[in-house]
Amino acid sequence: GLGMLTCLRTLPTIDASADWSGKLGELGTLSKLKGGLQIDGLQHVEVEEAKKVNLRMKNHIDELILSWLGGDPFSNDLVENDKMVLEALQPHANLGTLRIVGYNAKELPSWVWYG
Repeated sequence: GLGMLTCLRTLPTIDASADWSGKLGELGTLSKLKGGLQIDGLQHVEVEEAKKVNLRMKNHIDELILSWLGGDPFSNDLVENDKMVLEALQPHANLGTLRIVGYNAKELPSWVWYG
């Protein structure tokens, strides 16, 4: 899979609800990614898979867009999953721009406030 392309440097947009369904964790081995990265369809991602992405170790990503498209903001299970997925997708501390789109939980993880 894509996780074997360990020298890959750019990968602008990923749709976790389509071709990447169940495979988002493959990003974990792509340590040389740089520039901007957008991950759409996060409402379809499980927490354990999000942890494997390992954004904290991707020091060359300077812009990150995390997007939840749809989902039921009144479903406690989905809201809790959104919260845990965002917690797991903590980027490195020197990220230039972070955009969070369509996030249904009311609370942001502590890393948003404290790095």
